Amino acid sequence: MGGYDSGMKRRTKREISRLARGVKDPRRGFSTAHGYVRKIVGILLQLDAFGFVLVILLAAPISFPLGYLGGLMAGFKGQVIGAVVGMLIFVVWVFRANVIMEQVKAAGKEHDFELCLWCHFPIVGFPNRSRCPECGKGFDRAISQKLYKQQYEPRPYQPVRSVVLARSARLWARAIRERDRVRDE
Repeated sequence: MGGYDSGMKRRTKREISRLARGVKDPRRGFSTAHGYVRKIVGILLQLDAFGFVLVILLAAPISFPLGYLGGLMAGFKGQVIGAVVGMLIFVVWVFRANVIMEQVKAAGKEHDFELCLWCHFPIVGFPNRSRCPECGKGFDRAISQKLYKQQYEPRPYQPVRSVVLARSARLWARAIRERDRVRDE
């Protein structure tokens, strides 16, 4: 039987909540966990040598397994090489996030933050409500612009966090409706 899908409504509410809180933010190109790691690494690197040691410890979940596998394959040298490769993967992963954010910010400033929320394609010159030619998802230029400016050009005065989250949730809900509107047509 066809009918009301309460699971869909629940999934949409969860997605809106995650987007508003920044748990998953397509404007930045990565999840918040990635963003938190990037912030922590930035703070730790300001602590000089001690901070560098802590950054290496953050890389442990990647370094230890690769070091272990390297040790199984090539002894102690393989273990060291595997651990170093794991640390390099971690560092590249963290700094890649900075590169993505700077590219999106530069593209946003160039096009007055009229970018597709889902793929960062410039949507200047398209109708206010349309379909992105790059990813095929629906957008509303005004909503996209507000959400990008909220991320990359925040106002000097910010209201209480709960107010900011409520406003973001309303904007993300509208953005998701636009994204899904073209899929349903």
